[in-house]
Amino acid sequence: SYRSLQSPFPKKVARMQYRTSALVVALAIGANALAPANILSRRGMAQAAGAGVAALVAPQVANAKGKAMPPPAPKEGKKAASKKMDSKAAAAPSGVDLIKTLFDGSVPAGGIVAWYEKNLAKDFTADFAGGKIVFDRKQYIGVTKDILASVPDFTYTSPKHDFKKKGKNQVTWTAVVKGTHTGKPYSPLKGVPPAKPNKKAPAKLQNDPEAVTVTLNEAGQLTKLSVAAIKGGKGFSGPVGFYLQMGGDPSKLPKA
Repeated sequence: SYRSLQSPFPKKVARMQYRTSALVVALAIGANALAPANILSRRGMAQAAGAGVAALVAPQVANAKGKAMPPPAPKEGKKAASKKMDSKAAAAPSGVDLIKTLFDGSVPAGGIVAWYEKNLAKDFTADFAGGKIVFDRKQYIGVTKDILASVPDFTYTSPKHDFKKKGKNQVTWTAVVKGTHTGKPYSPLKGVPPAKPNKKAPAKLQNDPEAVTVTLNEAGQLTKLSVAAIKGGKGFSGPVGFYLQMGGDPSKLPKA
């Protein structure tokens, strides 16, 4: 009959096509989770299935050939940020180099007060005359502002340039502070009557050489500054030394 004359092969071919289509659809559905929603068309499903197979096969082929898989390239933004941080760290002075930016005869950009506000720790203290006169951070910055208002050219110098690191966190050197009293009347301590400037012949000020020791914390900020007079001088040390050279009354100073 007609049915007996039909070949069985078309049915087998149809089954194979059906199974192949099912596999393609399954691969497409799996790839669809990672692909845009518009690949749900037949053509998109077929392309996604092919891409999914290629993504899985390619690393295996590369490994089979003995080729090392290249590491993912770092993002350009992270590279730039890393280089910027490294350059900042390299440019920031610390220890002896930091101290020399202020105390070696030059005034840093922004001025002395700005340098102190940036580099003095919150718990900073400064002491003079063997600890008889002590200022905290706020007081010391205030004293510095007062000096600059009276002595605009106030400068820290170190004629010997003998900055040395002491232990893990200290720096020592010999300092000489200088300036000219051309500004406002000056008082070194609260309650002491100020010394008035001589407008005709402004007093040129220069303290005796002083031994200075600075202590820094782990962040590189100053936690303590100690100033001690060196024997053999004229008795001019610290803010009081400037006051006396300006013509201030020594009897008005607090007794030791």
